[in-house]
Amino acid sequence: MRLFIAILLDDAVKNGICSVMETIRAHAVRGNFTRRENLHLTLIFLGETEREKLPVLQSAMEEAAGEPFSLEFCGLGYFCRREGPLYYLEAHGNSALSALQTRLKEALFSRGFQMEGKAFRPHLTLGRTVVLEREFSTAGILPHLPEQLVSGFCLMESKRAAGRLVYTRLLEVPLHK
Repeated sequence: MRLFIAILLDDAVKNGICSVMETIRAHAVRGNFTRRENLHLTLIFLGETEREKLPVLQSAMEEAAGEPFSLEFCGLGYFCRREGPLYYLEAHGNSALSALQTRLKEALFSRGFQMEGKAFRPHLTLGRTVVLEREFSTAGILPHLPEQLVSGFCLMESKRAAGRLVYTRLLEVPLHK
């Protein structure tokens, strides 16, 4: 099973993000844009994991849970990659978000999970291999998006079905006061 742990988004936030994506898509020569139902913020990418490890993952997630917090997307950017640019929304620098990700990483590591060594850079992928019209600038297209109240996080499975990525929620762990 190909797994990751993520924060899912409410409909108001998804609506705002989809508006941004549609503006970019209208000025894209090409690109593979994230489908609405797949919008999320990845906390930890686990990769291929045996189903038997689900109880251990749940235990680590429950140990890492903290208090609910607000999340805000504040910037539009892109990573240059070999396959082509990846456009994303940056999550506002949030100590509660970083603390959750750190606790989660530590809880997983203590249970024998190996994760990517990259620094956590919270972002939400809008599109991959996006090439924009030469005269188009993304400056100023980011409207004020509503804040997301993060009251839990989920273990997700990623599969390909009929040529599309499909994400399925396997576990959800609430954040508590």
